[in-house]
Order: sequence, then structure tokens, then C-alpha cells
Amino acid sequence: MIALKDFVIYMLIYAIWAYTWIVMIYCIAGLLGQNRYAKWYVFLQELVDPPLNWMRRLTRNRLVIENIDLTAILFLLFLYLVKNKLLPLFLGGWGAA
Repeated sequence: MIALKDFVIYMLIYAIWAYTWIVMIYCIAGLLGQNRYAKWYVFLQELVDPPLNWMRRLTRNRLVIENIDLTAILFLLFLYLVKNKLLPLFLGGWGAA
């Protein structure tokens, strides 16, 4: 049972790691993007926008300064805290990947 629990927690850690990279690629592509209707960008937008919209509702759009949306930074901080601080607690205190 312990091995199954560790396996599930490590899969969550790797999924959060991959999603963090997806969010970063989405943000960089949004800053540099010339074609926001490209299929790959629309795919990233469908993956990333729902949690970002949820964070924007929580902060009431107070993290948007002119054309720069800082909500993604807050969301990346949230993912970091979940991955590096909360999940290792479930591992019994012996660190995470």
C-alpha cells in the first residue's frame, strides 16, 4: 500500500511539474505571440485559461497592470507551494522530486 501511495504522489509531482512548464510556455507565447489563433496556442489556452480565470476571479483582476497580467505568476507560486511544500508532507517528510 505504501508503494502505491508513493507512486500516486510522485505522479502528482510530475504532473504539476509538467503543468508548470505548460503555463510558462503559454505566458511566453502570449508575450511574443503573433498568431493567437494557431492550433498549438489555442490548445495551450484551453489548458491554462480555466485555472487562470479562477485566480483572476479570486483577485478581482487586481493583478492586471496595464497590459501585463500577473495572475500567472501567482498561479505558478501556488503550483510551487503545492509541489514542494504540501505533497512532501504526504510522503512522510522524506522530500520530493
